[in-house]
Amino acid sequence: MFLLRLVHGGKGKVKIKMFVVRNKKTGKIEKWTVTTMTLLTSRGEATSDKYELLRVEEI
Repeated sequence: MFLLRLVHGGKGKVKIKMFVVRNKKTGKIEKWTVTTMTLLTSRGEATSDKYELLRVEEI
């Protein structure tokens, strides 16, 4: 399971981490927030045999 954290960036800014994943079946690259990741993993849709985590970006 992938996890997401909100990171306080100082000076009142909050940085949000985004998951960049690749769908192994279609090859499509997607960006997910913590809400998307939580929903898909809780329903069993975001598993390691279906998706590959490429990187985590801060926005």
